[in-house]
Parts: sequence; structure tokens; C-alpha cells
Amino acid sequence: MRRRTRRLLVVALACLFLLIPASQAVSVTENTEDLQVWPMVKSEGAVSHVIWIQKAGGWSGTSDVMYSRTTDTENWSAPLRLNPLEGHVKANYQQQHPALAVSGDEIRVFWVSNAVSPNQIDSAYSHDGGLTWEVGGFVYDMDDEHHLTNFLEAEFDTEGRLHLLWQDTRGHTELRQMVLVSSSDGGINWTSPAVVDPFNTGNVEYPEGGYACECCRHSFVATEGGGVDIVYRHVDRFPSNETWYMYTAYLHWEVGNRPLIPTMVGEIWVTGGRICPENGPDIVRTGDGLAVLWGHAGKTYLAYDNGSGFGEQVPLGLGIVPSLGYVGGYLHYAYHDGDSVLRVLRVEDGGSVEVLNSSAGTQRFASVGIGVVLFQDYLNESWEIASQSFEIPEQEAAMVEDDEGLPGFGPLATLIALIGAAGARSLRTRGRLIGFKQRPSDS
Repeated sequence: MRRRTRRLLVVALACLFLLIPASQAVSVTENTEDLQVWPMVKSEGAVSHVIWIQKAGGWSGTSDVMYSRTTDTENWSAPLRLNPLEGHVKANYQQQHPALAVSGDEIRVFWVSNAVSPNQIDSAYSHDGGLTWEVGGFVYDMDDEHHLTNFLEAEFDTEGRLHLLWQDTRGHTELRQMVLVSSSDGGINWTSPAVVDPFNTGNVEYPEGGYACECCRHSFVATEGGGVDIVYRHVDRFPSNETWYMYTAYLHWEVGNRPLIPTMVGEIWVTGGRICPENGPDIVRTGDGLAVLWGHAGKTYLAYDNGSGFGEQVPLGLGIVPSLGYVGGYLHYAYHDGDSVLRVLRVEDGGSVEVLNSSAGTQRFASVGIGVVLFQDYLNESWEIASQSFEIPEQEAAMVEDDEGLPGFGPLATLIALIGAAGARSLRTRGRLIGFKQRPSDS
């Protein structure tokens, strides 16, 4: 569903960093010989749930899906393996980590299993907030050894429907389209797989027509009525000079109202040739619309849509593999930089920015929950999963309006980015709501 921009809003934020004491990192996987990598956390009320990959025998060893929970952001339950057959999870790099969906006490986890050939998508379910688990009701079999799936993402919507999205392909010369299945009974019965981006007709060898990046996760949020809002890294090539480019793309999909073309969020990134950044965008629903975070060439950008279309990209500085979240009127994001430093900041209406905590340069691949961030940390001479808590203000900031009374960034209230450099700096961000941008020309 395309939305037209009817008004123009310009908001300028002048920001001041205030350094405050750092909280202490807590190990979730302390004293293990296996590699613990690529966490994903989701919070529901006071409970935070995290999944990650455990690799036995080094980076080229076997993989398992692990799970833990906390009710206070400090004390974590003992790690639990969710896949029933040990060592049979397909996860070769961080963009391939499994999917986690949470709705109250209902939790679903999905992963690609290589216990059989061809591979299949397997699942595990919990009905009591992660205290006990059972083998899930969803299994998706590949047709043959050339049939591949990647980048599983799962979400519940507000009406209790469960959605699972993945990239489906059969090789570099075949389509790489995204496929969605949904369940209205918590994962017992599922719809038939539906392609959500039929307009993407390119592939890795012949990208003209566009395709979803072959090494980058997509992200989505569910909407009322069974629809989904999706962002992904769109790859294409100018036919006149064979120059490759990519951009963050947005689409809205629902039954009976399918998109005809992706919407470009922010600006294009001209790469010249084919590259594989292993860095996908992230999307969250805010109080009055959507927010999208992504990275290009080691730099992080943010864009807002308050119902009138996405505005111009807001540069946030250096950052790798960003993670975005929104809760209670507060927008927060996380990333690590090229020195593996986890970075944390907050932008409030009125222009202040505060550093919440900082850490030494051994952290990677952050994921943000409610008042807690999970990340991969090099502790005890091995990679482990660690957490660090931070405070979220109790009160929400007031709405900001322009001269015409249009809503500004008030509902977005706070922007938290995980940055760990000690010291104070200044940051200026700006947002402008403009119309949807279409596919760039090759001129």
C-alpha cells in the first residue's frame, strides 16, 4: 500500500553527550569451551528472551540454537539447547542466526536444520514464557539439495497471528524472493507460502530487475489485518554502464494488496561491482509510524515515517550491524564500530544526548531489549554471550509540533544507540518528511 506525502516537516535536534557511569557486563554463557555467537533478544514486559548460536569445534564446527531468559536483566537462566538433534543447525555467519518471536508467554523459535538432506526449517515452541519447551509444529521441507532458505524472521501481530518470513532461492542464477507464511492458531496450521516481492526479477549473476541481498538479513513488523511491513537490502545494476548499487528498500504486503515496486528509504549506495556487506536493515513500529535503521560502508543511518512516507536519512556516524528497538515511547538502537566497541546513546526531544554505558573493544553484534542489550564478547579467552543493562526514563517526552501542528519526533521520544567511547561529543541529527522515492535512474 503506497502512501502519499501531503506535508513537509523539518525538525532539527541539537544534541549534547553526557557521560555517566558504565554498568557492568554480565556473562550469559560463562565458562564454556564452545564459541557462543550472534545473539537475538526480545523482551515482553519484565522478561527478556535471548537465542544465539553455539559452535562446537571452532568456527567451522557444528552449530546449535541456545536459549536463556531473565526477569531482571542481570540474572540469566542456564543456557538450553532447543534443537533436538545436537549439532544440526545451519548457521555459517551472523546474518543466518535463527528467528525468535514472543507474545506474552508464547515463544516460537525457527532455524534451518541440516539434520536431513535436503535441509528443512524446524521449530521449537514454549507456552509458559520459556520455562519449558517442545518440538514445534512447523516444519518446511526443501524440495531438493539446490533449494535453499536464508534469514528467517518471525513476529506475532497484535491479534495473535504468527508470521514467518525467509529468503527462498535455488542458486545464484535463480530468483531470490522473500516468502511469507502465517498462522492464526499459534503455529499449528499455516498458510501456503506467498512471495511478497514478485517485482524482484534479478539474481546474483544478472541483477537487473533487482533482488534481495544474498548475504543480508531482512526485517519486518506485523500490521493489523494480517499484513507486514518489510525492509531489506535491495541490489541492482544500471544496465547502461553495468555499475552495481544497493539501497534500503521498504514494502508493505497484505493479502489482496501486494506491492508493485519497492520504496527506497534513504539514498542509494553505488558499489561499482558486486559486494556482500553481511549487514541488513532493521525496522520497528513507533507510536505514530515506522523507524528504519541500516548501515552502508561502516556508517549507520536512520529514517522515520510518521504516516506520510519516509523522510530523508539521518546520518548517525560509524556503526556495523545495527539493531533497532522501540518500547514505551522510546526508540533505541545498537551497533558496534570497527574497533568492536559497543556504543550507547539517547536522543530526547529537546536535544539532549546521554551516553548510557561504555565498554572496551571486544564486543560485537548487539541486540537490544527492554533496558538490556545482548552482545557477543571476548571473555575468558573465548567468545561468549554477555548482557549489559541500562535505564529507560519513566516519563515520556512531550510531543513536538511545527507551526502547522504536525506531529514531530515526540512519539519517538528517545533514541538509544549503543556507543561506548568514553568522553563527550556533540551530534546533530535532522529529519525531513518527504515523498516516496522510486527506483533510481542510471543517468
